[in-house]
Amino acid sequence: MLLMTGTSKKILLYFMLAGLLLTYLFYFVQHEQSYQQQLINKEQQLLVNQLKQAPVKSDRLFLSQESPTIIIDAPSYLTHKQIYTDLKQQHLVAPATSNQVIKVTVTPKKQLEGVNYFHYDITYFNWQTWLKNWKQSAKTSQSHFYWRLDTDRLLTLGDLFKGQALLTKINHQQQMDQLKKTPNQLDTLLDMSLLKEDMTNFSYQDKQIVVNTPKKTWHLPFHTYAAFMEQPLIPKSFRQKTKELYQVQTTPEPKIALTFDDGPHPETTQKILDILNQHQVPATFFVLGKQAARYPDILTQLVKQGHEIGNHSFSHPNLETLTPKEVKTEILKTQQIVYQITGTIPQYVRPPYGNISYNTAQNIATPIVNWDVDSLDWKTKNPEQIMIDIKKQLSQSNIILLHDIHQTTAETLDNLLVYLKQENYQLVTISELLNREETPMTVYYSGYHYQEIKNKD
Repeated sequence: MLLMTGTSKKILLYFMLAGLLLTYLFYFVQHEQSYQQQLINKEQQLLVNQLKQAPVKSDRLFLSQESPTIIIDAPSYLTHKQIYTDLKQQHLVAPATSNQVIKVTVTPKKQLEGVNYFHYDITYFNWQTWLKNWKQSAKTSQSHFYWRLDTDRLLTLGDLFKGQALLTKINHQQQMDQLKKTPNQLDTLLDMSLLKEDMTNFSYQDKQIVVNTPKKTWHLPFHTYAAFMEQPLIPKSFRQKTKELYQVQTTPEPKIALTFDDGPHPETTQKILDILNQHQVPATFFVLGKQAARYPDILTQLVKQGHEIGNHSFSHPNLETLTPKEVKTEILKTQQIVYQITGTIPQYVRPPYGNISYNTAQNIATPIVNWDVDSLDWKTKNPEQIMIDIKKQLSQSNIILLHDIHQTTAETLDNLLVYLKQENYQLVTISELLNREETPMTVYYSGYHYQEIKNKD
């Protein structure tokens, strides 16, 4: 058995003492943290009780259930949960921590016709660890909200603008204006804050509605948009005869819009362009961004010959499987490529496979064009069968779906154009068929058949 030397015994003793000291410190820190938390909780409850008992102008104090340290002092006829949601949406409060208490005082200021205007005063209290007390750290009184009297809830942008469609149209125009300013900066387009119908962070000003979003302040003048807005909710001096945002005006003559998807293709698109040129008729090409970037000369020729370019996404994914940012990337990247090559911006989008939902349409921000005559050229790849399938679906003001990536489609086109002319159809572009009406949140199947895309939630 080995005997420990004096030095070894000292080292062992030091380790034992160090272990005991660490154990003591561990339990001391735990006890102190527990004590501090109990003290904070106790003092916090005292502060909350004090704030609840303080004299206030409104007739009720309310302790929010979402966060026990956020106190809402508001008239009893308001819905406190909705107020709390509005505060979070405007980034005025975050869920308070155990070291913070937030008091929100809601005060009626003035009443518009059909709308009550309320003012927020927000006071923050933070726990001072060393002084062991609460101190008021900040106060803001610059925020407000509007309460709609007929529905007894917060007024939203969707209430003012009658849904998402007009807001989406405004979004699209802003995006395209930005694209023209910075054609090489896709990130700038993707980062733009968009207007949505559930927003409440806006204010009435003299001649406009001002909307504050994290990256942009929007100015929406009444003289531009009043005719499309909910008239009882805007100042009387700006009220106008209401105009319908959704209008499709078609002439009695039978019209047909030929549309070609998935190109441009270096061989078949060129053949199709030659045939269209021989017959002196226009068409609309819904191009893929990756193909447009690969064959810019064909894209330029499309525009020179008077054809219209639509957006069919960048890489042909099912947009319904993508995130909102991925959807915007697919669409805006293609807009950017087409603009850089041709100097024009597609005004219509055809989603791959025709799949479109409310949320996707918001992020696309342009009118959606599908079809009511499917040539099935992608399936049959037989000129005779393609003609049969088209003929049995024709009526008036049709949109015909074709693909300029198939040789058999090019082989069918001459006979198809001869037949359509014999039947007295006028061949037009999509914008001519729809009379250049720009109505986002709408999917068009023909010149007569269209449908507003609504939120199903």
